[in-house]
Formats: sequence, structure tokens, C-alpha cells
Amino acid sequence: MTLFDTLWFSLSVTAPIFLWMLGGYALARMGCFPVRLRSQINQLIFYVSLPLLMFVSILKRPLGEVWEPTLTALLCGVTLLVFAL
Repeated sequence: MTLFDTLWFSLSVTAPIFLWMLGGYALARMGCFPVRLRSQINQLIFYVSLPLLMFVSILKRPLGEVWEPTLTALLCGVTLLVFAL
């Protein structure tokens, strides 16, 4: 996987997130959402929509492209170290 492929994959995951944010901001500025509804919409987007978007984006890629055993082992080791402290 080249640097450009990695950058493209990162943008394909993060660009829709920023588009959601920009669209929500624009709709809120136009007054499309009542103030009491904004919190519920935020929770829906943050806890359901964005994790689902990231999961589906990763699911579409071959396992070898998204899973690095060395990186996984390093992150698990650092996590254990943090909890040990």
C-alpha cells in the first residue's frame, strides 16, 4: 500500500464525517432544528451514524490492508502498560 493509497483511504473515511458536520452546522444556522432536538440529533450522529460509517468503510477493504499485526501488538502492549501504571 503506497502513501497515496493510505491518504486516499483516510480521506474516504474522514471526509464524510466533516461533510456531516458541515451540513449539520448549515442546517442549524438556517434554523431547521429546534434547540431541544439538537442534542438528540448529535447523539444519533455521534453514537450510531459515524461508527457505522467507519465500520462499513473498513469492512469494504481486504483484511490485509486494514490489519497490521505488529501495530496491533504494539497498541495492545501500550494499553496494558497504561493500565499497569
